[in-house]
Amino acid sequence: MIFMDYTKRYNDWIVSIPKELFNGQGSINDYATKNIVRVYIDLCSEEFYLHKKGLIEDEIWNIWSSGMRDIFKYRRLEPFWKVLAVEYDDDFVHFINHEIIG
Repeated sequence: MIFMDYTKRYNDWIVSIPKELFNGQGSINDYATKNIVRVYIDLCSEEFYLHKKGLIEDEIWNIWSSGMRDIFKYRRLEPFWKVLAVEYDDDFVHFINHEIIG
C-alpha cells in the first residue's frame, strides 16, 4: 500500500511541474517553482527514511532511488537543492549529495 500511495504522490507532482523546469529555465527566485521542487524533495526525504527504517523492500527502494537520480539529472534540480538542502537533516543531505547527485 505504501508503494501505491507514494506512486500517486509522485504522479501528482510530475504533472504539476512548470514547463520551465523541464527545459532548465526554472528560476530559483520563483517562489512557486521552488515550492514545487520542495514538494518533490520532501517526497524523496520520506522515501529515504522509509528505506532507512526498513519499511520498504529493497526492490522498491531501488526503483525510487533510480527515479531520484533521473529527476535530479533531467529536471535540473541541483540548483534548487543547493538552496533547499539546509532544510533537511545531515543523513538525507549526504544521501542526495553522494548517492543521487554524485
